[in-house]
Order: sequence, then structure tokens, then C-alpha cells
Amino acid sequence: MKKLAIILLFYCLYQQGACQEKSLSSQQLTNKEVEEIFLTQNLSLLAERYKIQHAEALKLQASYWPNPEFAVEEINLFSNKTAEKLPSLIGSYGQRQQISIAVEQLIETAGKRKKRIELQDLLLQSAEIDFAELLRNLKYELRIMLLELQQTQAEESLVKEQVQLLEELLKSYEKQAAAGNIAEVDVLRIKTENQHIKFELQEISNRKILRYTALKNLINLPANQDITLNNLLVIDQYIPINRPDAYIHEALLQRSDLQLANQEIAIAKQQETIARAEAKPDLRLGVAYDRGGNIMRDFIGLSLRSELPIFNRNKGAIKAATLAVQHKELLKEKLQQQLSNEITATISRLALQQAHLESWDPALQLRMQQTLHSYSKNLQANNLSLLAFLDFMQAYSTHQRTLLTAQEEYLKTVEELQFTIGKDIL
Repeated sequence: MKKLAIILLFYCLYQQGACQEKSLSSQQLTNKEVEEIFLTQNLSLLAERYKIQHAEALKLQASYWPNPEFAVEEINLFSNKTAEKLPSLIGSYGQRQQISIAVEQLIETAGKRKKRIELQDLLLQSAEIDFAELLRNLKYELRIMLLELQQTQAEESLVKEQVQLLEELLKSYEKQAAAGNIAEVDVLRIKTENQHIKFELQEISNRKILRYTALKNLINLPANQDITLNNLLVIDQYIPINRPDAYIHEALLQRSDLQLANQEIAIAKQQETIARAEAKPDLRLGVAYDRGGNIMRDFIGLSLRSELPIFNRNKGAIKAATLAVQHKELLKEKLQQQLSNEITATISRLALQQAHLESWDPALQLRMQQTLHSYSKNLQANNLSLLAFLDFMQAYSTHQRTLLTAQEEYLKTVEELQFTIGKDIL
């Protein structure tokens, strides 16, 4: 009975694993679902989160006071005739034993510890902004990759349709050639065109495999998990292009790299503040006990030590920190100017692409597809020449591919604008 239960258990586990493997190998996803997987599984994002925790740990470390120093000195291993007799320490031991014990604590002046904590807090915020910047870049890379995949899938469907049409036409022509109704050269012409288009299909399929592999690497999916995108390459709505100033203002608020530039200026200013504080010497406060080493047998005294800022007043470090602030401010100004120019240029490109897409006749695609199938039937009925059919099929393919490329380029430019602004606007 136990053996039967074990067998049934293993069988159930095997079936469950097989079902899971099947679901993994045939998963269909929308763009939104792919982004959700990306946010939770991308290894670069997961690794970047550790930088935030690292910065938190450094901030905690900066809050600690320096440890006091403890010293035991002047312990004599033997005594000579000049030694004075002292009271015993333990029993009869210690009558000629000398010893010195001291404890010393570093006391930082000018608020150095507080300033270092504030610096680490700025570095922690910088790590968080770094994460947002990485997310912005990776999300843009992911969306461009999805658009390219959608374009490849649409192009593959188009070429598959042409291959299927030529295969049907080839069968019909081979029968007619065998009956002596048409010349053999027409069959060879169709075979040649069919092989050429099949080779195009192979190249497109290879490109699709490579792009799916890159996508799986980006969202960290295992090799046995195949995915298919459900979304089609379509433009639901055109982006407003008459508000560049609003987009620039939004970018100045939202762009994580601009926030990072502001943060680097704040860090540089805080480092300058610390450099000025380092010019002020610290204090070392101590207490010491001395036995037999002074005019008093058991001496307890205080000590206070400090550097004299005569030669080194940290002027070089202060000047370097001041120059670093000016350097960071210029870099921020450059980034702001670059940002404005990028948004203006991207909107100009969008305007051209939108005007081009709006000039296309929406009904033309359906009419050309219907005409292609009509030409195929007329060709099989010998009401149309083979040359006219192949010429129209080439025109149909060129039209469809041009439209797909125009849509892909427009949607890529939209993503580029959203990436430049630092925020989704669609």
C-alpha cells in the first residue's frame, strides 16, 4: 500500500511538472505583461537595489562615534636597586611593579561627524536616483526591443502570406504545364520567385529568434520558456506635438539624470563643507593612571591634545572641492541645454512622421490585399499574365513593408520622446 502511494505521488508530481513545463513553453504575453516581468526579474535592476542597501549601510556607519583608544604602557619586567618600594598589588606581588594605563577619545570639532552623515544621506539619495536612471534606460531599451519584435512578426506574417500564395500558384501551374496548357518557363519563374521569398522568410525568422533571445535575456527568462507577443504594431493615437515648452518643463522636473546632476552638485557642496571643517583641528581627550612613574605613587591625570594648524590648513582640498562644485554646475547647465534641444528635435521628427502616416489611405491596404487575391485567381484562369501578377505582388509587398517601417519608426520616436522627458505621456 505504501509503495502504491509513493508511485501515485511521483506520478502526480511528474504530471504537475509536465503541465508547468508546457505552460512555460507556450506563454503568450502582452507588452504590459512583459514590462511587469521585467520590473521583477531583470538582473541589472536587482543588482542595482544592492547599491541602495550599500549606501544605507555606509550612512549607518557614518553615524558611529570613533572608538576610544586604550593603552597599557611602562610595564617593567624587572627592577634594579634604585627602585622604590610600593604597596603590594596582589599578595606580596607588585612592590616594585611600575605600570601606566590610559584611555583617550577623539572629539571631532566643527561638526565633522554630522557633516559626514549628511554626505552619506546625499549619497543614499544619489543611489536611489541612479536606480531610477537605470530603470529609465532599461525600460526604453525594452520598449524599443518590443517594437522591433512586433515589426518583425508583422513582416514575417506578410512574407508567409506571399509564400502560401506562391505555393498554391505553383501547384496549379505544375498541373497546367503537365497538361501542356502553359510553358515550362512560367513554372520555373514561379519556383525562382518562391525560393527567393522563402529565403527572405528565413532571414526574418532568424532575426525574430535573435530578438526574442535578447528579450528573454533582458527580462531574465529561462531557455525553455518560449514567449510570443500578442500586441500588433498599431498606432492607437498620435502624440500632441504643439506643446514643446510643456514637455521641456516636464523633463526638467522628471528626468532622473538631471536629478542626479542636481544631487552631484549637492554632494560636491557638502564635500566642500567637510573640507572647510577638516581645516579645524580635532581634540583628543584622555585620562591616565600612572603607578610608580612620577613624583606621586598613584597618579591619575587628564590630557588634551590637538594639532596646531600652522603649516597645513587644508587650503588645497578646499580649493579642489570648490572647483568640483563649479564643474558639476557647468555639467548640469550643459545637460539642460542638451535636453531642450533633444525634445525640440524629437518633436520635429514626430511632426514629419505623423504627416507622412496621415497621408496614407487607410482603405488602400485592404484594397491591395483583395486585388492580390483577385490577381491570383485571374492568373490561374489565364486571364492575367504572370509578369503582371509578380509585379503587383512586389508592389503589394513594398507597400506593406513601407507602412510597417513608417509605423515602427513613429512609435520608436514616441518612445524616444518619452525617454527624453522621463515620463510616459501616452
